[in-house]
Amino acid sequence: MEFKFNGTDAEGFKVDFNASPKRERKPRKSIGGKGKRIAVGLVNFFLTRMRDVEEKSAKTTVRAIGGALADSGKSAVDSLEAGAKGAITVAVACAMAG
Repeated sequence: MEFKFNGTDAEGFKVDFNASPKRERKPRKSIGGKGKRIAVGLVNFFLTRMRDVEEKSAKTTVRAIGGALADSGKSAVDSLEAGAKGAITVAVACAMAG
């Protein structure tokens, strides 16, 4: 079904019931597994930490790795917290609905 609007026509809205429906796009496939996505996230956190460091040495690299692991842990906890808040909201709405 297709809606057409023409301002110069006296009929205004037109509905074309013979129009072919638009094809829905196929869902995208996942690029990688969970382990690959976590690895990419860790590399991202590491490179972000290393970009901010002026002096690149073994000590700063170890600190950047530690910081990347800490950032990853904080990110995981934040995700769990957001999911719990959403679950509580849904639970309350269901309880109110009966």
